[in-house]
Amino acid sequence: MSTNSTKPRDDATGRSAPDSRDPFTRLGWQGIVAQVPESWNLAVVSGDRASGYFRADAPERPRFEVKWWKPTQSVSLNQVLERYVRELQKKSKRSQPRIEAQVGVRLVSRRKMRKPEMLGFTWMGEQTAWGLIWRCDECDRVVMAQVLGASDENIKSLAERVISSMEDHSSDGWDPWGAYGFLYEIPDDFALDTFRLVTGKLEFRFTRGRLKEEFISVCRWGMADVLLKEVALEAWLASSFPERYKDLRMDFTTAPVKGHSGAALLGQPRSVRKRIQERAQSVVRRRSPARFIANAWHCAESNKIFSAECNVRPDDDYLLHDVTESIICHEE
Repeated sequence: MSTNSTKPRDDATGRSAPDSRDPFTRLGWQGIVAQVPESWNLAVVSGDRASGYFRADAPERPRFEVKWWKPTQSVSLNQVLERYVRELQKKSKRSQPRIEAQVGVRLVSRRKMRKPEMLGFTWMGEQTAWGLIWRCDECDRVVMAQVLGASDENIKSLAERVISSMEDHSSDGWDPWGAYGFLYEIPDDFALDTFRLVTGKLEFRFTRGRLKEEFISVCRWGMADVLLKEVALEAWLASSFPERYKDLRMDFTTAPVKGHSGAALLGQPRSVRKRIQERAQSVVRRRSPARFIANAWHCAESNKIFSAECNVRPDDDYLLHDVTESIICHEE
């Protein structure tokens, strides 16, 4: 890997990255968690927990990339980086500065990362990057993370702060998720199934089991003052939830949630046939079928409406409470 001619910039030169002075927040995706400037938001995601990628962008440029995979055989981190740099050099245009890289640089200590097998790297071309690649024996994943900047930016300190904060698996069976300022936790045996980002609304749905009968959904609606301008929260929920769950009859109980005005919801199948089928299956399988329960509330401090929704068996009803409590609806 070439290290001659132009060397990557270190902390001694270059202008500071402007977002390094921003407040930091959690970015969590597929068990990968980092503390990043709050102006960075997910721009690209792909894959799943076993193998995937995400990129977070600042308003002016891409800032943070993470790639992970489960290797099927022994892997050399040095060889992975060599291939990566060759790919970068192939993709760079002739009019752009040649990409020069260094492997084995010190970015984060092994003590801080708690990873015996890891390798720091940096490269510079039209832009610059500082990163780290490591293998985790606990989650059996190789993770490669890098912070990006303009070629005249000094980003090493920012990269060290972001990457040293990273975790690649949960320690208590709950994955911290965080995207677009929406922070919550989900049991790690539920897998991300779908997510929707539309104007004024975020929705993430996680499923468990081959048939995906059991699920957890978390939602956030913005501009609550507009949504509730001419209608009370209970009436708004009574109209919005049946639209999303047309096969369920919703029962609402007004109750405070997390110190805010809110409601508890219980969904029952509208179809009599479906209810009879569920009763019959519970007798045959000797276990109760999954049922829909939810909490929803209006957070005036953040001007948003939140919901935590579970379709789980009664023995797992506690998940609704725990997911609800994990949602950060406003900063204290």
